[in-house]
Amino acid sequence: MPETIVLKSLTGKIIKSLRIKNDMNQEDLAFECNVDRSYISMLERGLNEPSLTKIFEISKALNITPSQFVKMVEIEYERMENLE
Repeated sequence: MPETIVLKSLTGKIIKSLRIKNDMNQEDLAFECNVDRSYISMLERGLNEPSLTKIFEISKALNITPSQFVKMVEIEYERMENLE
């Protein structure tokens, strides 16, 4: 699977996991990030990837730092690479 697809998928899974952990629905997160709920849905399904600006907004809404968010993606990516 190409790296781009893997990273989009991992990013989406992490956003969804953190959103649920923060007891938010897609609408709540979308409101906090000034985007439509469908955008959050597309991110979570790995159909789109957030810009750097959106990573900062999403991270803030999910009560983590952008660097923590990127580190989570990095850890999951490395975990997947080690399984191959």
